[in-house]
Amino acid sequence: MQGTIKVKHKGYATPEGTKAFVAIMKRLYSMPDLHYRSAQGWSADEHLQLSSMGVGTYLGDVDRRTDEQVTTAVIHSVAHGWNIIDTASNYRLGHAEVSIGHALINLLGGNAAKEFFRDPIQARVPSPASVSPLPQYEVERMRQMDLAYQRASRSDITRDMLFISTKAGFVTRGFVDTLVQEARIRSDEVVQKSHCIHPECLRLSLLQSLERMNLKTVDLFYLHNAVEMQLPAIGRPRMMQRLKAAFEYLEMARAEGRIRWYGLATWDCFRKRPGDALYMSLADVLALAEAVGGSTHGLRFVQLPISAGMPEAFTVRGWQPLDANASAIEANKTFLEVAAALKVGVFASGPLQEGELLRKATGRLDGIAELMAHRTTAGKLLQFARSTPDVLSSLVGQKTREYVEDNLQVGISPPLNAIEFQHAYQMYDKIMNRVVVGTGK
Repeated sequence: MQGTIKVKHKGYATPEGTKAFVAIMKRLYSMPDLHYRSAQGWSADEHLQLSSMGVGTYLGDVDRRTDEQVTTAVIHSVAHGWNIIDTASNYRLGHAEVSIGHALINLLGGNAAKEFFRDPIQARVPSPASVSPLPQYEVERMRQMDLAYQRASRSDITRDMLFISTKAGFVTRGFVDTLVQEARIRSDEVVQKSHCIHPECLRLSLLQSLERMNLKTVDLFYLHNAVEMQLPAIGRPRMMQRLKAAFEYLEMARAEGRIRWYGLATWDCFRKRPGDALYMSLADVLALAEAVGGSTHGLRFVQLPISAGMPEAFTVRGWQPLDANASAIEANKTFLEVAAALKVGVFASGPLQEGELLRKATGRLDGIAELMAHRTTAGKLLQFARSTPDVLSSLVGQKTREYVEDNLQVGISPPLNAIEFQHAYQMYDKIMNRVVVGTGK
């Protein structure tokens, strides 16, 4: 019998691998030092080097064209200095993870960065007879990018250079029906007919994600909007019980080598004031993780929307305590300051709020001096989001070549310092009157 043996990529992001990635990108593109941030690993002296912007894969149609766009966007972004890739089991009904898997097959072969441009450079250079020839500066830019790909193709990208995260929680009806029929979960373990964090659901979702992405290990495995979906349906005590059972499974998955860390990917719960029905204390979540996994538990990261239009994580004080038994008011810290004190890494989602913030802000930010180096409104908003103090990385959904290239330009400039960031936000707040937009996903 003849067939093809599918070999999964072994390993995970390491301090040595991520430092090597930074060295390669600095050599190829002179990337600024502050484009990379340090994320603490298992010990105080173990730190990953992660890019200040990461590839998000949320939006898009479920079709072959979008699959190819996502694959090439991931390849292009990694080849130009971004080493964070974020996805979820339900994004584009699993196609997002499959597209990442295709990208990794090419990237980790060390020879596919140049594949972002399928046509030769000559095919893109306009002839003298062209009706609308490209400007010479555009032709030269294309030539320089092709040269960069040739240089990148000689520098292998390895698995230990990349930090890959996925999420579980949202499930399809067919997935749930099978588990219920086989008596592996009860029907009441599923809330709103679409969300489940039962250990068996998490186990199967993780295995499916690893298979789609062709990985042995995922660096970070999130529970996806667990508080937002579970809490309104079953109440806080039962939700905490389900979180505990989920954490117990995730600690097992760590021991098996299927995940390195776990966390919560959220939309509302860390942006609400105490007393709100959806409020969640980060300290309470960590206390639960420690009760399950001890002081070396794997809950090391969270994700939430942080942008100029959704500023609660860096503007509001006194909502989050430093300890499960302490007062949030006494702490008088922002969510990001509390997370930093508790050694929890924060990934920011929604820098453009699925395009809604971009539509509202277009043409209105040109007077903010700190953002003038970026010609587009999207570039200004991305520069702001990735400059937020105490944020590890801002995750950017991107597919088309035009937007990918524009976003990559933000990464090659230094982020704002803390003073510049605060002034830029004050100007933004004055201009926009703190318009808060966006919906959960």
